[in-house]
Amino acid sequence: MADWKQFSDYLEVRYKIDFKSDSGNIFRLLFNLDGGRSQFVLIGKNGNDKVGDWVDIVSPIGPMTDSQVRQAAIKLSDMVVGGLVCWDDGTACLRHSLSLASFVASDFEWIMEAVLSTADELEEQILGSDAM
Repeated sequence: MADWKQFSDYLEVRYKIDFKSDSGNIFRLLFNLDGGRSQFVLIGKNGNDKVGDWVDIVSPIGPMTDSQVRQAAIKLSDMVVGGLVCWDDGTACLRHSLSLASFVASDFEWIMEAVLSTADELEEQILGSDAM
């Protein structure tokens, strides 16, 4: 079992933090990928007193039209992790949430890798860019 403080300490030891919010509730990690591509992931605190501490893993794909969002949703239909969400500015993202009550570092790592690599693939396939 982990709480947000233990989890954020783990992040700071294990990863190079590109950005940390003043509250300490949001971290940005930047990853260099094959082919000269890069992708960032936002790790954020979520949850409440009723459900406990959760962590959100969010990797932006980029601004999308309605038809591009539909195309991304179809491509994600057989994924075991992540769901398609959109920010207010129209940026589509892949997001997955984990409870820290049963935190296992290896589970977090493969899920984060799946989220960031899938978001990057969708960005490349649908948008033809590497802005995120």
